[in-house]
Amino acid sequence: MHKNHYQLLGLRESATQEEVKAAHDRALRRFVRHHKEGQPLSQEDFDAMEEAYAVLREPVRRAVYDRELFGAPSPVARQALPNATFPDGRGIPGGGDGEIAPRDPLWEARSKEPVSYAFEFTGSGGEYFRIWIFNLVLSILTLGIYSAWAKVRREQYFHRNTLLDGSGFDYHGRPTAILKGRIIAYGLFLTLSVVENFFPFFYPLALLAASPIVPWLLVRSFGFRARNTSYRGLRFNFHGTYMQCVITFLPYLLLFLAVILLFWHKMRGGSRGYSFGMQILMALTLPLVLALVFPAIFGSFKRFQINNLLFGRSRFKCAAGFGGFYAIFLRTVLTSLASIVLFFLFATVASRLLPKGILFSVIMMLLLLATQIATLAYFQSRAANFVWDHTTLDRRQFVSTQAFKELFAILVSNGLLTLLSLGLYWPWAKVKLAAYRARNTVLVAEGGLDNFVGKVSEETRAAGEEILDVFDFDIAL
Repeated sequence: MHKNHYQLLGLRESATQEEVKAAHDRALRRFVRHHKEGQPLSQEDFDAMEEAYAVLREPVRRAVYDRELFGAPSPVARQALPNATFPDGRGIPGGGDGEIAPRDPLWEARSKEPVSYAFEFTGSGGEYFRIWIFNLVLSILTLGIYSAWAKVRREQYFHRNTLLDGSGFDYHGRPTAILKGRIIAYGLFLTLSVVENFFPFFYPLALLAASPIVPWLLVRSFGFRARNTSYRGLRFNFHGTYMQCVITFLPYLLLFLAVILLFWHKMRGGSRGYSFGMQILMALTLPLVLALVFPAIFGSFKRFQINNLLFGRSRFKCAAGFGGFYAIFLRTVLTSLASIVLFFLFATVASRLLPKGILFSVIMMLLLLATQIATLAYFQSRAANFVWDHTTLDRRQFVSTQAFKELFAILVSNGLLTLLSLGLYWPWAKVKLAAYRARNTVLVAEGGLDNFVGKVSEETRAAGEEILDVFDFDIAL
């Protein structure tokens, strides 16, 4: 008795290939959701789901399966393979008289079965502490100039200790390019600060003049980071352009400039002539606009960054919709409000039971910090899962399974230990967080990762490697 893959994925026998793909995506998200809720499905259920998808998505293998299950291939399989015959000489019912080359379609289908690869981080806090303390001392002694070289060492350590299928990534950034980018960014910031403090009348004009530079800085920085990251000797790439960035972020940039100018006008005393109600409205404008626009900005940023990223010549694609970002933001706000309410309830009770003093103040400060960490952990875990679960690399699916409770516990323990150690625990905190995020990220690759990387490497060599842009730089810290 054959397992019915159609029933397992909730499909009709006449389901199209697009419906098969959509059903598998729904099943995969359901599997991930159960894992996050602490009720993971069994490995047998996951394997059955992947087997059903592997069979139904390949027309040849689906035709073989349909013939064994129903006695004849489905109409979709017959339409996809009108001229194919099987190695045993029996043609597909409804097909033509042609023959394909003598090969085993079942073997070919198995070679394309999805295989899950979990990321792994192998670094240790002790190793990174030695790099971190050396970088810190030299950055202080050189008044920050060495920080560019420090970033290269840090990125190389984290890249090379992040493994996928036993192979690590690598970072090839040049410190001089990073230093150049920081000089440009700091120079721009310093110029705006000088204009605001000494020539306030020209500050709005300075903001407008500087705004076209921001998309250029973003594109250059994304390109630098992508082209200086590699996996198995093959570099990533970034094809986003200045105009794409401008078109993507221009509405948000104009709105942001308008709000900043309004806020700047208020800070300069320009609202003295307004009524009290108008002054309250102006004070609330900035947080309200940020609350309404932030999910769209965040979603646009992630989609622009991922959709223009390539591995060799294979493109990443992020299909995360804006509705999902707004839902995450709304739930984050509700989580934050719930944390604040609990904090004030506890503070009210504690103020009656505990004597006022330094200990009481410290406890309240730590609890308030915990509410902020809870908000951060919720947003980071949900946003990471949403973005990665909707990201593919040439039909290779990413899956993220970060959990709010686990991330919250890690952030709290990292914060407390870093505070108690006067900052010396920071390297261990970074390593612990990197290890958690790595082991909760999975890449599902059809036919195995070796076949995929080998194919991408051949395509890239055939098309020719792109020369790194000598004008690239990095503005990130």
